[in-house]
Amino acid sequence: MRKLYHSYLSPYARRVLIVLAEKGLEYKSYKHKFAREFESLSAINPCLLLPVYIDDAVHLWGSNLIVEYLLKTYPTTPTGSPEPPLASTMTRPDHHREDARILATLETMTDSIMNLRQMKMSGLEPNDVVYLQRQRKAPLAKVSRPACSQLWISTCYARSAMLITTRASNGAVGPR
Repeated sequence: MRKLYHSYLSPYARRVLIVLAEKGLEYKSYKHKFAREFESLSAINPCLLLPVYIDDAVHLWGSNLIVEYLLKTYPTTPTGSPEPPLASTMTRPDHHREDARILATLETMTDSIMNLRQMKMSGLEPNDVVYLQRQRKAPLAKVSRPACSQLWISTCYARSAMLITTRASNGAVGPR
């Protein structure tokens, strides 16, 4: 029986849940309020992160790895699934490195946002974390914290948009 261990608010778990639903795959769901709040997590993932997917002898963690496995292992789409069907891979074969780089950038942004959110929920402020203290001493330190976060997100978004636009103008993404 397939099993998925995940937290309620995880955008990573949502990726896996969408693919499981689109593929019409049955699974047992183990939901947790927070990713690191149950004692047996270390037994199923040494990285102590969710989601974790178990399919008989296959034991995976990390949403990208889980989604790739599901797309390759269960290539068919059940009758009545939404159109168009899911892609067969997360990246286009002819542009794997570029697509993977964009996905990694988006995942890094999501990780940062999730980490900041987790810290805030735990009562930590940037001044409580040595790494963030160093970041505040960087040239952007003169900018207010919300403006700095917004600037960082905008910069990452602009860079990703530029990569997509450049690839589209080279015919890599399809019609403009």
